[in-house]
Amino acid sequence: MPISVCPAMSESGWIRVTGVVIRQRDIGEHDRILTLLTREHGILEASAPGIKKVKSKLSGHAQLFGYSEFLLFQGRKNYRVRSAQSIRSFFHLRQDVVKMALASYFCDLMHYISPAPEDAWNYQRLLLNTLALLEEDRRDERQLRSIFEWRLLRLAGFAPNLVACDGCGAYQDEGMLFLPMRGVLCCSKCAPHLVHEETITTPVPPAVLQALRHILYAPDDRLFSFRVGEESLERLNFVTEQYLELHTNTASKALKIYKELVLPAKKKEIE
Repeated sequence: MPISVCPAMSESGWIRVTGVVIRQRDIGEHDRILTLLTREHGILEASAPGIKKVKSKLSGHAQLFGYSEFLLFQGRKNYRVRSAQSIRSFFHLRQDVVKMALASYFCDLMHYISPAPEDAWNYQRLLLNTLALLEEDRRDERQLRSIFEWRLLRLAGFAPNLVACDGCGAYQDEGMLFLPMRGVLCCSKCAPHLVHEETITTPVPPAVLQALRHILYAPDDRLFSFRVGEESLERLNFVTEQYLELHTNTASKALKIYKELVLPAKKKEIE
């Protein structure tokens, strides 16, 4: 379910924003610097004095992943949080170490992309809906990961062209290949002419290609409304990770932690 957002308001010397806490950094004994993905101003940092104190009024409304309305003072060099009112805390994400690692990875990617203020609402909506589905166990974590990664790349203008074969325009082919360096498709007939210049080629079976096209081109209200089989999901994750590694320079510690947590569980299932 999409999450509603309160409209921005302003007061003399203050700005009111709706934002998601995507990072937090401790400063001294009681303070934190919050990195917010806001609808109104994109990504910004704000100091939260005294937030770590036991009696702090901010602590329950400005936790990691928390979605709140913030009243900020705009100083010469930075923002300062005056108050916050929680809209959705995503409390249960912080209680599950695997989900917390994956959600942190989503936030790392969002910070890396750093959307411009004029486009921030679309990015914030993607993050909020992904976090909601993750918290509620309404989609496979691996599927959510691929959806978030590809849709984020599309919003940022980094998406490949998966409409048809780059050579002949064929929409479907049992032997369709994805050329991640160029970000295009290649059918089996055109492969002898197109693949010789590529160092990496990845087969994309029809079910995987259908999933990729859905993620990239479906309207927002249908983005998460598809299912894929286990084998296709593994291939989807592989193609996604391969493309991201080639076209971005992210080195998320959270993703590394997530993989370390998930791999032992997979091995145990196989055994």
